[in-house]
Amino acid sequence: MNNYLKYYAGKNIHIEVAGSMHHEGILVDFGSDITVLHDGKQFIYIPMAHILHIRLSPNYVSEPDSFSQHSPIGMGADMISYRKILENAKGLFVEIYVTGNQSVHGCIGDIFNDYILFNSPVHKTIIITIDHIKWLSLRNHNQTYYTLSKQHIRVYPSMISAAAPTFKEQLTKLKKNMVILDLGFDPNKIGILQKIENNFAELVTANEETVSFNLQHIKTVHLA
Repeated sequence: MNNYLKYYAGKNIHIEVAGSMHHEGILVDFGSDITVLHDGKQFIYIPMAHILHIRLSPNYVSEPDSFSQHSPIGMGADMISYRKILENAKGLFVEIYVTGNQSVHGCIGDIFNDYILFNSPVHKTIIITIDHIKWLSLRNHNQTYYTLSKQHIRVYPSMISAAAPTFKEQLTKLKKNMVILDLGFDPNKIGILQKIENNFAELVTANEETVSFNLQHIKTVHLA
């Protein structure tokens, strides 16, 4: 893929991302598992695993020399990686798209083996699986969300005081708590987390029905 992307470097491109999401901008950087676009306003970081197709775009985007050609959380085309991007984005204001038609805004608090802790002014601390992040964008310099200060957004709730190294282990620590999966768009994904067994999470919903969810398809978790 890297040799293929060299053709698009510095050009206006159109990328379709899994979930029927589309991005246009100048390809300013890429690594073995990540691409970086600038759409004229902000940098957008898209993991290769979620790219469905790439093509040249006829639409105009600001020329590359009108902004730094190196992404503010990147390290050069031969060195950047998805995980390094996440590490360098810790503490910065970002927007992350994972599921549904809604993205989440806030700061990356910490990064573990297969998930991140994301501090959101709306959802508080969210557990987000790394493999399900479709894209993230960096907030413009000196801009925040909802006019809140960084100190307000970065507050960790008490349940994160001893976070586990893996997503499965972290969910196990949340047993008997009211949790919301995948931002709660589906009412069946809101309930008491009863147990984690055989890679399934068992929830009891408001209707007292028991529903089991495959851990590999759970994108986000946060406490109600």
